[in-house]
Amino acid sequence: MNNIKYKNFMFNEIFDMYAGYFNVIPELEDSGDIPFFSCSAINYGVKGYLKKQFIEDKDCIYRPNAICVTNNGSVGYAYYIDTEFTCNNDITVLYLKNREITPNIGNYLASIIMAERFRWCYGRKWKMNRMKNSILRLPVDDSSNVNWSYIEEYIDSFKINHLTTKNKDTKFVLDTNLWKSFKLSDFFKISYGNKFDLNKQTRTTKQEGGINFVSRDSKNNGVVETIEPIEGVFPFPKCSITVTLGGSYLGTSFIQRDSFYTAQNIAVLEPKEHNKLIMNEYHKLFILPLIRFEAKTKFCAFGRELNKYIKDLCIKLPVTSIGEPDWQFMENYIKSLPYGDCL
Repeated sequence: MNNIKYKNFMFNEIFDMYAGYFNVIPELEDSGDIPFFSCSAINYGVKGYLKKQFIEDKDCIYRPNAICVTNNGSVGYAYYIDTEFTCNNDITVLYLKNREITPNIGNYLASIIMAERFRWCYGRKWKMNRMKNSILRLPVDDSSNVNWSYIEEYIDSFKINHLTTKNKDTKFVLDTNLWKSFKLSDFFKISYGNKFDLNKQTRTTKQEGGINFVSRDSKNNGVVETIEPIEGVFPFPKCSITVTLGGSYLGTSFIQRDSFYTAQNIAVLEPKEHNKLIMNEYHKLFILPLIRFEAKTKFCAFGRELNKYIKDLCIKLPVTSIGEPDWQFMENYIKSLPYGDCL
């Protein structure tokens, strides 16, 4: 797949192109047989629905396996549609010449059409006369024809087996009035991380023995890079919790799956010795949103940040009849949630 060749094609070489139907948006419903597409960047472009039995002019209904491209308003959004539909006249409807658009091909084409969105705006609309001569760069075979087989295989390579869960709705009731406040420091040894500057580190890969670098980020468990081991500095152990102490993502908390170093303004929570045998992943998953909640409600980014307060931060936990944390309840609750049976 790495040696594939590409070629530029004009839209009217690839597509049969049709203008949208409605000048004025008809009265729409929340449900129906026929989705109505408009120039929108949200809800996959669907503004509402019509019921087919009440549509007088059936010519307004377009056949399935098309791509709708917005010309006006939110210009340049493209949607693959596998059902009958209709749309307003600020939409251009595309069908492939001499072949049906499959879901793989439709999603591929829609994505590369949307990649051209930066060229257009409300003041420079992407009407059909411009679109006909616009360029699409597509993979080609040895005969310089579009390599549809490659596109099918390429999209298939992204497909994964979706997680399934037997858990629908948890039966546990969370009555926080019966919970008790505890300091995080009652359960965790809290440190302020390494405070390393990523720009001074050597980037590498996991395969080459790299160590995760955790910074103030809300994605990928806060891991922003993999760096070479730092001489004389042991990474923090896996299964520790990291908490962002300041900035836009204040309070963001994660369980780290591998050993790691940290940037500044990251706290590291490791279970204290007497809790190591008690506390498991389910308990930590229960605690994470409680940390985020307390941080977001009592502290603010670039103002009263969490740095000097983290060791005194309190969270409320369910308790047993003798007032001790009810670790079994926490574990059972997490296991009962949708996808909790996949952990």
